[in-house]
Amino acid sequence: MADITLTRWDDTGSATDKFEFTTKAYDFGTSSEFKNISKIFVTVKNLLNADVLYTAAYRTSTKGSFTTLSRRSSDYTTDDQMIDFSPLSPIRCKLFQLKISVNQLVSDDEFYINDISIIFRPLRGYSTEKFETEIK
Repeated sequence: MADITLTRWDDTGSATDKFEFTTKAYDFGTSSEFKNISKIFVTVKNLLNADVLYTAAYRTSTKGSFTTLSRRSSDYTTDDQMIDFSPLSPIRCKLFQLKISVNQLVSDDEFYINDISIIFRPLRGYSTEKFETEIK
């Protein structure tokens, strides 16, 4: 008979000098369709008593390397801040994964990522060939 070890989830914060958060790979419901990612917003709370520089990177496959999207900074505040990491031109992909990193000391209960919003539009494949041949 196999031994089973039960553990309890510990949700208390901890300090780190290099914070990095990677989302799962999203196909937005259809893995066969291309999508255009046009906007990316991340809502954070920065209680670190310092400005924070965020780096957003993305990849369009689960095995590729991450491409830097943009770097943004936020000021110290007790309110939530929405940071815009939108690309200059839409990202065309079937799969999308996002990584947010902070290169400074982050301690528990002083920094939060509350929400990530990705605005996209599916690109449905269609052709006008069928219509052109029917007209002739």
